[in-house]
Amino acid sequence: MRITSVIMPAMLAAFGSPIWAQELPPGGYHADGTPAPGVPIPHWSPAPAPQPDPAIAAFLASTDRLPEDRETYPARRYPEMMQFWGVRPGMHILDVFGAHAITTEVLSGVVGTRGRVYLQNPPWYYQRFTRKLVDAHLRGNRLPNVVEVESPFTRIPLPSHSVDGITLYLILHDMFWMEPENVPTILGELSRILKPGGFIGIADHAAPDGANVSMSCRGCKHRVEEKVVRRMFLQAGFVLEGESDALRNPLDDRTATAFESPVFHGNTDRFLLRFRKPG
Repeated sequence: MRITSVIMPAMLAAFGSPIWAQELPPGGYHADGTPAPGVPIPHWSPAPAPQPDPAIAAFLASTDRLPEDRETYPARRYPEMMQFWGVRPGMHILDVFGAHAITTEVLSGVVGTRGRVYLQNPPWYYQRFTRKLVDAHLRGNRLPNVVEVESPFTRIPLPSHSVDGITLYLILHDMFWMEPENVPTILGELSRILKPGGFIGIADHAAPDGANVSMSCRGCKHRVEEKVVRRMFLQAGFVLEGESDALRNPLDDRTATAFESPVFHGNTDRFLLRFRKPG
């Protein structure tokens, strides 16, 4: 099933003051995402963390998985990531800019036959990279609970309050050079689609402290400063519910391009966050 529908200082000036470059108002959040004194913190009482599901490991080990995908699994640490984000059987998940559908396929296995995963990609993605890798995952109805969504990030054709979770795996940094002026609108669109109480799971390549979004641009390092991401989602009304060290690597000095070998092959320092939409 299918549904269709370079940021540098000078560019920042051209687009005005985007949300990630703004100074926080008095009484707002500190740059590290912690609330300043006197700021009311939206309350969320999470359900107890589920026990690790051996079915995830079995799914990843299955010979039905593509060989090239299985090579990436150890570095991506999907069992820990799915556990931390809280992906569970029966959920409906939106995988934003799911690209080749590697993570989409894992989400598909976790949510199971009672769940659904929406693989969202912008139209230009297929024009630039073709459909070959996506079709390799979806051919022959391999993933019957996956629905393709081809749409701009700002207008995703899904009903309001329709998904339990939204995932952005190693792609959030791209938003700051692909559509810098649209980032606030994109966050608003994600909030519209997400159910109250739903989660947003983020993993991305970490940039050094103070880098802001300067290393995210096309042709740069494909990294983003974690503090910027925290602040951006907090200002958009989400609650920072948790963080995990599962993808951390202190040996990465965060200066190399994320796609350089051997850094890219699971060795970048990546932050892993979970936000919650109050409700």
